[in-house]
Amino acid sequence: MLPCLHGRARVAPSETVPTTPSSPGPGARDLSSFLYSHSDPCPSMSSSETDADPVRRKSLGLLGSLLTPHYGDYEVYQSIGVGCAGTASILISQHKPSRNFVVVRHIDLEPLSFQQLGEVQHEIKISQLLHHQNIACYLISFVVDAHLWAVQPLMHYGSCADIMHSAEPFKNGFQESVVAVILKDVALGLQYLHSLGFVHRSVRAKHFLIHENGQVKLSGLRSVVSMMKDGSRMKSLHGHFPHTVDNICWLAPEVLAQDLSGYSFKSDTYSVGIAALELSTGEAPFAGLPVTEIMMLKLRGHPPVLMRRDEGFLAKRFSNTFTKVVDHCVHPNPSCRPSPTKLLSMSFLRSKKKFGVLKDLLKPVVPLDTSTLRPVREFMQSLLPVPVNELEQLSIEGPWTL
Repeated sequence: MLPCLHGRARVAPSETVPTTPSSPGPGARDLSSFLYSHSDPCPSMSSSETDADPVRRKSLGLLGSLLTPHYGDYEVYQSIGVGCAGTASILISQHKPSRNFVVVRHIDLEPLSFQQLGEVQHEIKISQLLHHQNIACYLISFVVDAHLWAVQPLMHYGSCADIMHSAEPFKNGFQESVVAVILKDVALGLQYLHSLGFVHRSVRAKHFLIHENGQVKLSGLRSVVSMMKDGSRMKSLHGHFPHTVDNICWLAPEVLAQDLSGYSFKSDTYSVGIAALELSTGEAPFAGLPVTEIMMLKLRGHPPVLMRRDEGFLAKRFSNTFTKVVDHCVHPNPSCRPSPTKLLSMSFLRSKKKFGVLKDLLKPVVPLDTSTLRPVREFMQSLLPVPVNELEQLSIEGPWTL
């Protein structure tokens, strides 16, 4: 049996978990007010507000839990990665009062630039506005000193990219049955986002998270942008965004062109087509090419080819229904691409029912068994502030050694 998170990079606690300042200062208060400003249309929800909304609780997958905005209520069990330019630690933790396992993104706000702080604030606000079973939202977030604690449901299988990188049976991609089930949930998430006037702009395998029950949730909300302005919906968007280069393999040609036509919701459909190829072959088309060459190929209308890079670039056989989905999604003309609603009506995604439950299709990969995890006390000691009474007992007198 293959654990789903086996191949994830592990980093020593001293490298991943930043140390919290001993006492809050003016800067910490400024950061807190910046992240949760009065202009926020949906302020951070407390545990009582979260618990009072059964629809939100059910959609976020933690029905009946009571998450609290207190760092002492979370016990760290394992680090599973870093993010936000190395300033964020992604930690599997347990909310002790409810005994639910969650993922905590612990972000050191001090070294972030004003632009990076704005991105974090944007992600928090977007997450608070979205309530859907196929969108990975923060359950609660709060600031301690100059550190942000953002709590998400635990996705026991990790991301689709994690599975392909760590599980030998899927290193060259998933079977079409698995791809169909994944894309169905992704399309449902995009359908919801587009109905609210949001464009995702970062649809890719590493943002497809799989829950223990086999449900796929779309993450990567930092790149989400609204098409709404002054109460009306804009016809198109213009301009690059901070993570354009990171997502260039998945971005539509019109996003890269930056001409007068701009781009809109159909740019996400193009990314779905690229992600479908990524899921079926183990890597994204254009991967490994220089950024300038990728831009030239896309702007000249070169479509990605259903190829597998191993075994001498032998073409992999795909069904006609799958090929039709990809061809429609990556069409150079955005108006010829299907919307998520149209995508859900195509025969390849409608066949999800006959394929079965995703967690059965992923075998021998198994979800993370939280019963085997043990708390790591060193993590919490480095995360928690130093008590005031301990500070009072410190002395600067006596010998100092280096």
